[in-house]
Amino acid sequence: MRGAHRADPARSRGGRAALITVLPEQGAFRKLGLLPNGVLLGSSGDPNIDNTLRELAERCCVEERLCFVEEPVRAHIQPVFPSPSLYIFGAGHIAVPLAQLAGLVGFRTTVIDDRAEFAAGRRFPQAEVLVAAVNDAFDRLPIGQSAYVVAVTRGHLMDEEVVARALGTPAKYIGMIGSKRKVAAICDRLRQRGFSEDDLARLHAPIGLEIGAETVGEIALSIVAEIVAVHRGSG
Repeated sequence: MRGAHRADPARSRGGRAALITVLPEQGAFRKLGLLPNGVLLGSSGDPNIDNTLRELAERCCVEERLCFVEEPVRAHIQPVFPSPSLYIFGAGHIAVPLAQLAGLVGFRTTVIDDRAEFAAGRRFPQAEVLVAAVNDAFDRLPIGQSAYVVAVTRGHLMDEEVVARALGTPAKYIGMIGSKRKVAAICDRLRQRGFSEDDLARLHAPIGLEIGAETVGEIALSIVAEIVAVHRGSG
């Protein structure tokens, strides 16, 4: 529930970990580690310094950058970023090159479809596959703040349901394929279901960067390009 709990540092930094190297004026380097749950492994030898280093590491994780600090000790802090997760709903013709390209750029990809003949490992050797209906899949998948969701199913109503469920998650990216007319119609229905303009502003639709894509491969490329742009903070 909104506002019902205090902020969780591990949640606010997306569950990321960090490596901390303390660089003393004399003696050997000390290595510490911040776990995704906020636990600090190792010690600088001073509990107060440890607490400060934990706070600094959490900040570096939130800001997604390497940090070099001078106080209270000289230290180098390196966030460890987990591979982002891409969930492709729909295992049709676009999903095949989309999963391939996403894997090439480092996404952990899961393809979801309720048709076993489409959601088959032989068609997606570089991805995990899940044979499930949309609602069942959302009930089972851990779609968090670093997740990317793409709706490329076989029908408008199914795409709408993917978007509706995805808007109820903290997913970083939600994209839906379709013409401007289809997008407008689905957005109207989502408004009738109670979704706000702020909710709909999270939706990337029509999906993909405008590169003049025509072929299936080019469409997949435009989608992955947009996802990478969002992932890198330029989209």
